[in-house]
Amino acid sequence: MNNPFEYPGLRILSVFFDDPYREFHLREAAEIADVSPSTAKRFLDFYEANGFLIKERKANLALFRADVENNSLRLMKTALFLFKARPLTDFLTEAYSGSSVVLYGSCARGEDGPESDVDILIVGRRAEKTDLTRYEGMLG
Repeated sequence: MNNPFEYPGLRILSVFFDDPYREFHLREAAEIADVSPSTAKRFLDFYEANGFLIKERKANLALFRADVENNSLRLMKTALFLFKARPLTDFLTEAYSGSSVVLYGSCARGEDGPESDVDILIVGRRAEKTDLTRYEGMLG
C-alpha cells in the first residue's frame, strides 16, 4: 500500500505545517513539496477555497500562507505531528508504562513553527530522566 502521507496534496499542506507563519510563492511551495507547479496550483487553490490557506497578492505575485486561525488546519497539523512522532510516543509509552504522557503547548495546539520546542509532560511514579536526544532530529 502506498504511504498516504506521500500524497501530493498532503505534501503541499506540509509545507505550511512546517512553517505556518511564512508566505510561499506557488513555485517555491511546489519545489519544497516536490510536485509540479500545476499540481501545486491545483492544491493551493483548493486549500485556499476551503479556508486552510490565505492568498495575498504582492505586486504580480500570488503568495500563500497558512490560516493559523483555522481550527481544522491546526488539528490536522497536530495529527500529522503525532503520526511523525510515533517512534517517540511508542518509546515513551513503553518506558513509562502506567504513566500519562501529555503533549502540551504550541505543538499540541497546532501553532508551532520551525523554532518551537516540543513540550511533553509525563505523570507517573518513575523519577529518573530519559535521554531523548535520538528523537530530537526526527521532531525538527
